[in-house]
Amino acid sequence: MRKGFTLIELLVVVAIIAILAAMLFPVFLKVRENAAANKCLAHGRQLGQAMLMYLDDNNNRFPTIIPELLEKFKDWRWEYDWPAKPGVETWGVSGMNSFAYIQLAPYVKNKEIWICPFPSGPYGTKYAYGYRNSWFFISGGLVKWASDYPDACFTDSNGIGRIITEVLSEDRTKYGRPGVPSKKVFACCYALGPDIPIEAYAGGPLVTPYFPHGEGTIYVYLDGHARWQETGCGWAPVWYTNHRMDRPHKHGISIRGAGR
Repeated sequence: MRKGFTLIELLVVVAIIAILAAMLFPVFLKVRENAAANKCLAHGRQLGQAMLMYLDDNNNRFPTIIPELLEKFKDWRWEYDWPAKPGVETWGVSGMNSFAYIQLAPYVKNKEIWICPFPSGPYGTKYAYGYRNSWFFISGGLVKWASDYPDACFTDSNGIGRIITEVLSEDRTKYGRPGVPSKKVFACCYALGPDIPIEAYAGGPLVTPYFPHGEGTIYVYLDGHARWQETGCGWAPVWYTNHRMDRPHKHGISIRGAGR
C-alpha cells in the first residue's frame, strides 16, 4: 500500500502549477490594470465636474497658476522617499500641482482623485507621490512642450485664465471644426510620448515614453466628460490636432523632426 507520492510525481505537480501560474499571471495583471484604468476614468469624470463648477463660479474663466496664491502655500511641505534616489526629498505646492491644492480643491470631496490608482514606472510613481497629483493640466506655459501645442492655450499672456468661448472659437479658426467643448482636452493622467524631449531632471532622467494605462491614458475634456484614448508621440491623444506629436507611435516608430 502506497503511503505518499514519489519524487517524480511531486515534480510533475510542481511543474503543472508553475505552468498554470505562468499562464494566469498576465491575465491577473491585465485585470488589475483594467480595474485601475476604470477607477482613474471615474476620477477623471469627477475632475471634469469640478472644472465645470469652477467655471460657473469664475465667469467662465479657466483656472490658472496664480503666483500670489502659490506664495500663500509656500510653507506647505511633505517628504517623499523615492526609491530610485538616495535620501528623502522635500516637495511642496507648485505650478504642477496648484490646481489640485488651490484652484479646484474646493470642488473636490474625494481627495483620492488626485493620484492615479496604478502609477507605473519610476518616474510616473515619483510624479504621483512627489507632487501628490497625477493629473497633467493643459495650460499654456505650464511646461515648455505644452505651449508648443496649438490647443494648449487656456491662459493668456498675462497669466489670466481665458474665457471658455474664446478658447473654443479657435477650433473653428485654426481647424475649421466646430468650437464645442468636447474637442479640447483640459487634463490627462500624466502621459508622455516618445517625441517629448528627454532632458535632465533634478531627481533623475525624464524617460519617455510613459503611458500609465496601456498604450494611452485618461483624458478630461472641456464639457466635463472623460475617456481613455491612445496617446500619440506627445501628451495628447492620437490625431488630437495636426501636430506631429499627435501621430501614432505604434511599433516604437517616432516621427521626431517631421513637419506638422
